[in-house]
Amino acid sequence: MPDYLKEVGRTARLLSVVGLSLTTFILGLSTFLIVYDLASGRVPARDRGLLTAAGLLFGLLLFASGWMLLRLLRRTRSANGVTMMPAWFIQAFGVLLGGLVLLAAIVGRQWLFTVQGAGVIVSMIFVPRLLQQGARHGS
Repeated sequence: MPDYLKEVGRTARLLSVVGLSLTTFILGLSTFLIVYDLASGRVPARDRGLLTAAGLLFGLLLFASGWMLLRLLRRTRSANGVTMMPAWFIQAFGVLLGGLVLLAAIVGRQWLFTVQGAGVIVSMIFVPRLLQQGARHGS
């Protein structure tokens, strides 16, 4: 079984910084453009709710990617000493992702989509157990 909690090398860290920098920039620009369009009044009333939801989602993802980027650059870890994000945040995002995947599967009648996302979702929800197992085994 692969050890997902082991230390990564310099190359992986650099690639993560570059990827998160690009992600943070794109999410920041997208969030800004959405907020600008909403504030300008050019968006029809029927589209404001959906655009507001997209802006909130992009804002949440911007916050998470920005936080991870800062922690990578500062070389700091969460209180558990392993992950960059607190375990409760990873769990909460897993529950949110699970709900959204299930909603998308119901609306689109794509049940295989739920099965495909289940592995990632369950892993995110049970990350504290994975951390405890790693601590018991000396990882």
